[in-house]
Amino acid sequence: MMCRIFLLFIGIGVFYASAAGAETLESRIAAIVGDSDMGVAVISSMGDTVSINGDKPFEMQSVMKFHQALAMAKTMSAKEFLDTKVTYGSDDLKPDTWSPLRAVNSQGGTVELSTLLYYSLRMSDNNAADILFDRFLSPAMVDSVLKADMPAKNFAIAYTEDDMHRNPSLAGGNWSTPLDCAGLFDYAFACDSSQSVVALQAVMASKSAFGNSRIVKGVGNGTVYNKTGTGFEKAGRTTAVNDAAFVYFPYAWGGFGYYSIAVFASDCVASEAEAKIAEISDLVWSYHITRANDLAANMINVAGASRPGTRVKETEGDGLGRILGAAALTAIIVDEIVNRVFDYSGGDYYESDNSSKSSGSSSNYSGGRSSKKTGSGSSSTSQRRRPR
Repeated sequence: MMCRIFLLFIGIGVFYASAAGAETLESRIAAIVGDSDMGVAVISSMGDTVSINGDKPFEMQSVMKFHQALAMAKTMSAKEFLDTKVTYGSDDLKPDTWSPLRAVNSQGGTVELSTLLYYSLRMSDNNAADILFDRFLSPAMVDSVLKADMPAKNFAIAYTEDDMHRNPSLAGGNWSTPLDCAGLFDYAFACDSSQSVVALQAVMASKSAFGNSRIVKGVGNGTVYNKTGTGFEKAGRTTAVNDAAFVYFPYAWGGFGYYSIAVFASDCVASEAEAKIAEISDLVWSYHITRANDLAANMINVAGASRPGTRVKETEGDGLGRILGAAALTAIIVDEIVNRVFDYSGGDYYESDNSSKSSGSSSNYSGGRSSKKTGSGSSSTSQRRRPR
């Protein structure tokens, strides 16, 4: 149902909300956005789509790493997605970019594909993403695969991370509307139950030290699968501060609901944009929990009035059977993925909530644990963009 709803929204380019409550949510989000250059889209299992500048193109920055991984999942089996071996060398590890992978081993090595995906998706490693572009699908192929098989069409993947670092003006070539980005998350987590996409979910279910000051900060006891993106800094402003996520949460009476959310900000002060993203996330979370509880109360009242003593049947959001089935496989796979990464890296790159706040083109990463030095310069993660 949600896939069909999203296709309708994107296909005819209109805003729809099924209830006045969703319109209220829209106006409250709009008040947070204010006059800043932001776009927000929320697609809910409750039948609502909320959009503030949702059809406007924004630079994705590292959010496009989710698009890359999803395209790979659509062209590979789950076994290939998890177990393919990838060899990389020192020439694949560019020095002037964010790369915990390079910091772990500046001379290269051989790892499972799932480990590279972990670095790309959960640590936002730019070199890992470019190794994937080089060995598997080019940016143009990622773009083609997704547009051929997805309901979302209003996006473009044209450049690698290295392309953008060589020429930052190219970053605008990797763009998406918030609606289409939220729609891809909705598709991947609520509409596609193929084993390879479930394997992608497993990678994204692993813990990350990054992005905790954005969408994740506003979510209560739900489960969040997110990908952040941060642009280049100039004169105290950042070209893009983004986050996109799929969130599912328990209903008070049993079962689960879910929503996909994308928030993009352009030409902003990073800390201010992050605060707004977290505030919007908290608002969307609170709205869905409140609405779910109101629905539960109404169901109990109706059931009690018609048949005293009748137990209200558990209800699940549309598509959650797929998600919960995926979660079962995720529970089996995710520990294996994390163990592989920790065996490879020593777990050196988990950081405290505040340790990624610094910025600048020559900043060094300072994690919660000391870095493992395996080669000359291996402890440096100098960058022009930092994940947050």
